[in-house]
Amino acid sequence: MDDISAYDSDYEERFEEYRRNILKEDNKDKFLYFLKEYYEPGLLPPDVVVIVTCDAEKCAKALLEEETGYIFDIHRSTDEDSDDYGSPLHLVSHPGLCRLLLSHGAQPNIRTTPKELPLNLVLGGLGYYVYGQGWPPTFDPADHIFRVIIKLCLPELRGRLEVVRMVLELTEEAEKEISGYATQGEVIQLAALLIVDREKVMPSVLKTLFPNDLDLEGSLAFRNFMLTLENQKVVPSESNFLPGFDDYNKKVSKLALMMPVFHLLGIFAKVGDRINVYLKQEQWKKVCSNTTLISLAS
Repeated sequence: MDDISAYDSDYEERFEEYRRNILKEDNKDKFLYFLKEYYEPGLLPPDVVVIVTCDAEKCAKALLEEETGYIFDIHRSTDEDSDDYGSPLHLVSHPGLCRLLLSHGAQPNIRTTPKELPLNLVLGGLGYYVYGQGWPPTFDPADHIFRVIIKLCLPELRGRLEVVRMVLELTEEAEKEISGYATQGEVIQLAALLIVDREKVMPSVLKTLFPNDLDLEGSLAFRNFMLTLENQKVVPSESNFLPGFDDYNKKVSKLALMMPVFHLLGIFAKVGDRINVYLKQEQWKKVCSNTTLISLAS
């Protein structure tokens, strides 16, 4: 029995590697031949969602737009009773594939079992990328906000940012998600959102931070708040806690968590236009120089 299990496991591993190699090549003809060799015509199983994770746009387009005899369900990536039930759109990071899925009716407002929208997952992927660039495990993006912006502006992330832009535009609860990132001090996600659509994201963040200043979209309150911090050199942190003053300590804790968000907004208020201009230039196609980006803030 153990020998059979070992054989099955080895076969599945080789089969998966063979399939991934074809998809990474994104060769439509090879892929269709592979399907005829291993699958019966009709609805393909959920594991074929690997077509999305391999960024195989040509292969996906063949399934969705040609008479192949196979059906690629764009509304599921796993079985419905799975713990991580979702759709291919939840896994996409390639702008061409994202555009293709959306054009065929993929739903950006469907949540996975853990209540994640496609927007949440593509932003989470950006977070993994930023953390995975050789920085130490103790790296805290809140302490290196401009470095985070630099990383997000690198050419290799252009595609992911375009996916964020497309999905954000169609997400009905975008304001709710933006507000959640602001209150939790999620600097990487907010920075990415501000890069792709500052005009939409900035008011939502300010509305969250300054709910009593809706007429001015919080802008005046934000400026006054930042001036106060700069003049008084206030740095909210747990070191400011007072024993026995729970309400006060909660406010300080919340403010400390959101301080990086204030600084992030300050950066985009000052140089947001320059960042957008930079990203629209032909420098997108070249190796991004950290020195060039840093000069934008000078």
